[in-house]
Amino acid sequence: MVQNTNTDSVDYFVENGIKIDDIQSDDAEQQVLLQRGSENKFALPGMIVPGSRAVQLLLGTPRLAPGRHFFMAACRSPDMAVPAASGVPTDCQHLASPSSENLLLFSESPMRQWSGRGIATNAGADEPPAAPAIVLTPAEVPVAAEPEREATPQRSEAAAPPQSAMVMYLRKALRDLVEARNEAKAPHTVEVLTRHVVVAYSEAAPADHQHFFRILADEHGVDHAKVASAASELSGMQEGAQQLKREEALAALLQPDYVWIFKQLGRTEGGVKFLVDMRAHLLRVLSATDASDPAAALLRSLGSALKELIALWFSVGFLQLERITWQSPCGMLEKVSEYEAVHPVRNWTDLKRRVGPYRRCFVFTHNAMPSEPVVVLHTALTPDISSSIQDIVRKPRRFSLSEYLQGGAEDMLLNDEDPAQITSAIFYSISSTQKGLQGIELGNYLIKRVVRELLAEYPHLSQFSSLSPIPGFKSWLTTEINKAERGQCELLKPEEWAELAQLAEADGPADALRQLRRLVGSCGWLEEDGQLCELLRPPLMRLCARYLYREKRRGSALDSVANFHLRNGAVMWRLNWRADLTPRGLTNSCGIMVNYRYFLDQTQHNSEQYLSTQTIAASESIREMAEAAASLARARAAL
Repeated sequence: MVQNTNTDSVDYFVENGIKIDDIQSDDAEQQVLLQRGSENKFALPGMIVPGSRAVQLLLGTPRLAPGRHFFMAACRSPDMAVPAASGVPTDCQHLASPSSENLLLFSESPMRQWSGRGIATNAGADEPPAAPAIVLTPAEVPVAAEPEREATPQRSEAAAPPQSAMVMYLRKALRDLVEARNEAKAPHTVEVLTRHVVVAYSEAAPADHQHFFRILADEHGVDHAKVASAASELSGMQEGAQQLKREEALAALLQPDYVWIFKQLGRTEGGVKFLVDMRAHLLRVLSATDASDPAAALLRSLGSALKELIALWFSVGFLQLERITWQSPCGMLEKVSEYEAVHPVRNWTDLKRRVGPYRRCFVFTHNAMPSEPVVVLHTALTPDISSSIQDIVRKPRRFSLSEYLQGGAEDMLLNDEDPAQITSAIFYSISSTQKGLQGIELGNYLIKRVVRELLAEYPHLSQFSSLSPIPGFKSWLTTEINKAERGQCELLKPEEWAELAQLAEADGPADALRQLRRLVGSCGWLEEDGQLCELLRPPLMRLCARYLYREKRRGSALDSVANFHLRNGAVMWRLNWRADLTPRGLTNSCGIMVNYRYFLDQTQHNSEQYLSTQTIAASESIREMAEAAASLARARAAL
């Protein structure tokens, strides 16, 4: 890949007897094709910097799989030796570029394996020319040995899988970046080296991420020996300016180098989004790392530092609230549809309905990611608190409001809203769009901002509630059925067991339990409001209340959605039977949904109680059902 500044000079590139000669251009913007026999053709733009020994690769278009050959071409200049075909340029030690934008710079030690981007098409083959050429093929290029460095104390020595050449390049790039800081190099140099890390990490295969994070944690963490030395020097000092300087020095030593690296990465163009995506990769690595791995603690510390930094950049003061309407940019509408995780958008008509009359869609955006919604909240404006998601997302577009509320005919197109019919705001879907923002509270602030916006638009709004899924209920219920089969708990009352055995034609208690498992597993009976549906409604509602109200993990509600709303100060208000008959609703919660009410004058108190004492604010009906289910379970356990 070369753009020549002289069309009379044509370099030939050869690999395994195949000529590559379509590489001349006067135009620095023209893409040059490197032909690779009958297998592939790569379209890669680039240029040779006149008067220098530099080669830059500007990467673009689709990505090739790691392990494929990737051509790196070097220019012939007066001070650069050109070896024979398919050889390695031994004295080509400076492959750099005056520009840092979107460049992957190849410097000093070539690597065995490059992953690049290109366009694969059919191409012909010719006989190799007699002219010399520079072609670096991954399998033939040795990796230069890294110089020995002083070992950092108290690092993990856990064995890791073999490292690829890209990981070795990333290790060197990180060391070069930190050394540039330590040696007080020019800001431009630091910027270029930072860009090396960004581009190389972007090109790294997912399997290399684990190695990258281990390198950060092991080699760029806190130097504990220096910290101990600085702390001992500080302990005997008297108060004064000298002590303050030593304290500042100690504070600097306590901050890992990787925090500084993260800050540098965040300052590049698109750096904030890059770090958010990097944290998503790190969370996957953490979830796959065994707790017994000596590196696990270091990786968790690395994750905490990155989370803290991203949380600072995504403070609510840096976020902009935006209402999404049908007139919003098409790209934003498409992303709102794509990111909808609770109730998937079926088509553009469905999306238009969700941002139309009697609906509100709000998003948080960030200045560093202006075209990306960070959190999305869908709200329905209704005359009362909704008990079924079908009435919100499945109603047709043409209807009068009164007929919509009664499930009536379609006779008009609603273009305006009747304020007199709006007394409630139902938050029926809230989605965090970025996996790298997991654990950073943004939905809470979005709900509060939306409440203020809605009250400004409709001051008479008096009821704020969610209509929420219960994603873990059915899985928990299956576990409880297993316990019941072992005689460890009781799920139904005696009269309920008797009626179930009769309707399901069960042969004895053991068969009745098997029939219950089958019914819970299929949930087909829920779609028809028959005898089985009415029989199982009381016990399933009791068990669901117990799951939401009493089942906890580390003091917090076991259900993740419940935990979110309770932390925000909501009240667990009402369970709704047959509220979500979609396949997802039946699979996750047997069609049951729950309302979490937001009483604006109680949210702060409820939130403080939940966070400090794990006390769940719930309505009387939910508490009664939960206690009834718990009493049955205790009675069986006592036998």
